[in-house]
Amino acid sequence: MNMYTSLGSEANFFRKNARSYNSLLACTLFETNVNEEFQKTKVSNFVIHGQVYYLIRSLLPEEGQVPRFAQLYIYDTENEISNHLSIINNLDKTILQNLQNMLHAINPYVHAF
Repeated sequence: MNMYTSLGSEANFFRKNARSYNSLLACTLFETNVNEEFQKTKVSNFVIHGQVYYLIRSLLPEEGQVPRFAQLYIYDTENEISNHLSIINNLDKTILQNLQNMLHAINPYVHAF
């Protein structure tokens, strides 16, 4: 909650990059068919056609690929933070570590993996 309400520089950085942290720590991949015509309007929303899918994919990365999504929680857990940062490297390592610690402490899906 502090990261959303504080006026400190770390909290400001977190809020500016909240979507990136959220995407990086997600266990699933969001997929759908997006109406590309609507995207041309430069609006930050999108229209979904049909059904929304949440994909888990393989629990192990393919040969030569870095782990992503749920793979980050079960593959090479010793290097979990550096694996996350290899995907989006302009994020704050301390913030990411704190978010990851929170997920490990309270998220049942992280425990399941």
